[in-house]
Amino acid sequence: SLLILVRLYRWQPFLLSWRLADIWALSLGYLWLGLGLFAFSISLAGGLPFVASLHIITIGALGTLSSTIMLKLCSKYSAAPDTVYYAVVVLLAFATLCRFLTDFIPLYRQVLLSFAGSLWSINFVIIVFVILLNRRGIDHARL
Repeated sequence: SLLILVRLYRWQPFLLSWRLADIWALSLGYLWLGLGLFAFSISLAGGLPFVASLHIITIGALGTLSSTIMLKLCSKYSAAPDTVYYAVVVLLAFATLCRFLTDFIPLYRQVLLSFAGSLWSINFVIIVFVILLNRRGIDHARL
């Protein structure tokens, strides 16, 4: 995890313009990976529940990275709006946080799980919507 975080720091994504939303989203997904591996190492030492650290990697890192790549690849001909990339990052960040907290706040476990699942689903509904809109634009351009 330390190597990932050092590599991310050396890339200096904090110097990028906010208009490069796709790069920001990929950088934050990579940050989730570093944080998830750090949490995983703590869980191996017995400091965190294993499932909590695993969900930082799966929801935070893989969810953010895969969502960003899907948006980027499916919008080759017309770029997805920056707000979509930021929405992906925010939705998955809150989904990750909610899922992480379920192991520490058992009284609200079902509410947090429902909220995390809903945010995850909304994220992919937005992605499908953007993909379909871009595909429709491509089909009209071919005619």
